[in-house]
Amino acid sequence: MKKISDIQSLVAEINLRKPSITVVDGYPGTGKSTIGSLISKSLDIPLVSLDSYLNPNQGKYLSSIRYEYLKQTLQKRPLIVEGICSLEILSRLHESYDCLVYITASVALTNSSDKVIQEVGAYHEGWNPCERADICFNNDKPLNPLNVLRKKMSTDRTAIDVTYIKATTQFAIVLACGGMLSLVIGLVVLLSGVEGQDETVVKIGGFNLSAKGLGAVIMGTSSVWAFFSYQSRPKYSHSREVTEGFDPESNRTYRREVESSTIIRVNDHS
Repeated sequence: MKKISDIQSLVAEINLRKPSITVVDGYPGTGKSTIGSLISKSLDIPLVSLDSYLNPNQGKYLSSIRYEYLKQTLQKRPLIVEGICSLEILSRLHESYDCLVYITASVALTNSSDKVIQEVGAYHEGWNPCERADICFNNDKPLNPLNVLRKKMSTDRTAIDVTYIKATTQFAIVLACGGMLSLVIGLVVLLSGVEGQDETVVKIGGFNLSAKGLGAVIMGTSSVWAFFSYQSRPKYSHSREVTEGFDPESNRTYRREVESSTIIRVNDHS
């Protein structure tokens, strides 16, 4: 087994071996897709992602693969094949490989009860791909750019959305508190006018405004505060769209998942 920790050396080693099928294997989250894509682009070799041949929402992995479509794709050589349980899947298709690249990285598999994680664990116990590998690629180097690609930035879309929601919610609360305060003040002024002589307290142009009138005006402004408080509250919209199909030209099944989140204000009609 050859141990490599930089992508340039990995590409050079694979190019030197000139394999018909190169398998990129490892645990979920170790960077298989990213590394496979970099190898594919560097050597101009098609990349086959096993996840693209899954029947969606099956809860398992090996039994969800569309083996008939994958079999057709594997007839075109050379290829880069990346995904979990790669050796087991190729074995079920009676396909061999020439070079096995195993990716090692520190990943946390938190949900041990997940059926796919259990499958991956059983696969590693049965096939031991790390020991079978021709090349072991260490993707844990601190300054490795691939690690940066795997980590979420602290200022990602979700963090920005949460910050915006907090800010607009606080603003709406301030407006609501202002409305409640004006309602209380208006009520106090109104009651003082009712209980007292209700003499003129404000002169505006040719109009005299009594205590009761002033109280009513102040109370009326509370509805304005309430309106703007309601208008300023944010609404959060989250959507997930899954599309899949079969490309007859390349004999490949593709699946696309698009997950998006949007901040929608009540007064936004765009």
